[in-house]
Amino acid sequence: MNAILAACGLVAVYILISLLRVVFFPRQPPPPLVYTPKQVGDITLLELSKHDGRDPMRPLLLAVRGRVFDVTMGRPFYGPGAGYSLFAGREVARALAKVEVEESECNDNLEGLSQRELESLADWERTFEGKYEVVGRVVPPLRLTLEQLAQYSGTDSSKPLYLSVCGLVLDVTAGSGFYGPDGAYPFAGRECARALAKFSTEEADLVADLTGCSLAELDSLKDWQARLYGKYPIVGEVVTEEAAAAQEAAPEAAAAPADDKLQGGSLEDAAAAAGDGRVQPSTLSRQQASPSLDSNSSSNPSSPWLSDVAVVESTPLATTGGQTWNAAYRLAAYIRDAEPGVRAPGVSLLELGSGTGWLGITLAANMPHAALVCLTEQPDGVAWLQHNVSLNRQAGRPLRNLQVQPCDWNEFGQGAAAAAAAASGSGGSSSSAGKPPAPTAAAVLADTPAAAAAAGAAAAAAAAGATTPPATAAGVASGAAPHAAALVPEGGTAVDLRRTSWDYLVGSDLVYNEAGSCCLPRVMAALAGLCTRILYCHTKHRFDLLDAELFEQLAVCGLEAEEVWEPGAPPPPRSPPPQFPPAELFPDQRVAVYRISKAASMPSQPS
Repeated sequence: MNAILAACGLVAVYILISLLRVVFFPRQPPPPLVYTPKQVGDITLLELSKHDGRDPMRPLLLAVRGRVFDVTMGRPFYGPGAGYSLFAGREVARALAKVEVEESECNDNLEGLSQRELESLADWERTFEGKYEVVGRVVPPLRLTLEQLAQYSGTDSSKPLYLSVCGLVLDVTAGSGFYGPDGAYPFAGRECARALAKFSTEEADLVADLTGCSLAELDSLKDWQARLYGKYPIVGEVVTEEAAAAQEAAPEAAAAPADDKLQGGSLEDAAAAAGDGRVQPSTLSRQQASPSLDSNSSSNPSSPWLSDVAVVESTPLATTGGQTWNAAYRLAAYIRDAEPGVRAPGVSLLELGSGTGWLGITLAANMPHAALVCLTEQPDGVAWLQHNVSLNRQAGRPLRNLQVQPCDWNEFGQGAAAAAAAASGSGGSSSSAGKPPAPTAAAVLADTPAAAAAAGAAAAAAAAGATTPPATAAGVASGAAPHAAALVPEGGTAVDLRRTSWDYLVGSDLVYNEAGSCCLPRVMAALAGLCTRILYCHTKHRFDLLDAELFEQLAVCGLEAEEVWEPGAPPPPRSPPPQFPPAELFPDQRVAVYRISKAASMPSQPS
């Protein structure tokens, strides 16, 4: 009994002490977590694009007139899936001025803005200055020749360590133990694409040329690129001796840091600077190591053929859209020499599966009088395609009539695509199914009164049923197929691909799974008219089963395909017919250009 009383007494004492502690010594709440932005210093536009919120280990950044703001604490506005997520990782001065969440407006070009738009930009800048910290500035990329790159090999301890992969220069100073002179991979100061692909440290492999590399080696290179691009800053590009000499001869055309010109000046000064013809500081491009497309074309004696298109390859996703394939170069050369009509005034051209955009950008640069050049890609690949187009626009290439927009092939053959995807066990073509729609102006989380007003106006227009695109509202008859000249390529208005009368429809190496072999012919049949010239460049005997299915589906869709080549050139060697199993055990792969048209409407290839 005494033991029970003693135990009860101990419990009562414990309860009493606990109550006294709660009353007289309350537990303090844990201190709130405080996010402290870190300075990133000078940063190129491509390096800035890594800070778009998809990597949770990186801060969320955006740039306004060259100043880089850390908007990590504004993730509800700028994080993935938010109303302004498109702004993250970009220079957005023009988009803020126009209060437009459009990728084509995400740049620092203030040319042509009204006084009201400049005032809107000033309001945005004051908002950012009050809420977020400036952590760096956008600077132009370095443009180094291979000889200049060699100066950053680590032999001079006062200089950083740089190496190049497929023309992009990375600062690997933090990895000097691996890539320095005494490292396991002494690649600093060199171009090392081939060496990475072949896991080689031989001198002969320290080049960008990937000729002869196997598919396994190319996959290995993609893995290296994803690893290096994610870990080390991208600081510039490798250029030819001629490009470097041209830059030195015209230094006023070189890009200058935004703050050097714009900081401390008025918005009017900024607008003048943006329109003075200089390459803007947010420019970052890579000269594509492509086969030479010389300007001595008998088909186009009046003006040279431009082929110095710059694209950034090997996206972090390492998709087929992250590389420019040989078929794109082959088709560009064929069009240059055999299709002079492509440069006629008022021509409209549509490219399917643009990928990096090299082919479409090259064609657009050589079609200054075209009504419209429209580049398309699956929805998941549009952002990177638009990124490359923006780089070339900022570099001053003539792309006034170029438009980029998504084209989901499943919309043109859902049954075939679904069956093919089920048979292959994978989706093949990208689809936006299951993803939330892109935010409209009405759905944007307004961060300023001006943005809220714009969103409200858009919502009111939508509620009133104003769903007709501006191009249609401008007078295009709803029952007729408008020519591309009736559309506005620069204004961000989506082109109605089905209702537009296309003069040319082009594509290169678009079949690499069963979904592609089924869908591509249906897309061509749906978008091409009787007078549309369809030019498709295809690598034969890469996938013999898919080759056979492709030509079978072309016939099912009422299309005929004929291989063509440049006038006066000898016919290409004959290949085994597309069938499976192949007629030969190991047929040679060959890149071929096909002219495709509606059945019974195609003239033969001239001899």
